[in-house]
Amino acid sequence: MKRGKGSQRKASVAVAAESVPVENPETGKSGKVCGYFKMEVLGKVDRHHVNSFIKRNTEGDIALFTEKNSVYVDIKDIVATHFTVVLGKEATNGTLRWVH
Repeated sequence: MKRGKGSQRKASVAVAAESVPVENPETGKSGKVCGYFKMEVLGKVDRHHVNSFIKRNTEGDIALFTEKNSVYVDIKDIVATHFTVVLGKEATNGTLRWVH
């Protein structure tokens, strides 16, 4: 039995997290606050299923941060701005912290 990503025992889940930039008026420091989450089990992780999830759960005029994966190749047709993040400890704890 395969372990980790692609395991027969693990479901593929798409996760969307709303992240809103905020600024503390007392200190002037900026940060982000998490809003809503949307999770959905995907039957298959491919362009069609991922794009369908994004279309159903966003309004299109968003900045989308994703891991670097080939299923996100044609996302630029769906969202206003798309940023890819190479996964590592820093990216996991920083940019994609809401979904890890």
